[in-house]
Amino acid sequence: MSSLQKQILSLFEDVDPALKEVVTEVLAIEQSNIHMERPRVKEDIDNVLERVAKHMFKEEGSHED
Repeated sequence: MSSLQKQILSLFEDVDPALKEVVTEVLAIEQSNIHMERPRVKEDIDNVLERVAKHMFKEEGSHED
């Protein structure tokens, strides 16, 4: 992991783990597409958001017992 990535992630140390997961994965997507003039990452980012949200709702549902 680059030092810039580490610096960015350090800004999110005290936030919800789900948000930190989203930031980490979006950074990875952006990094892997940085060389492209017009990267098409919207769908990839939407997939990350959907997966993390589903996981959060699933966890919240299991805590309501």
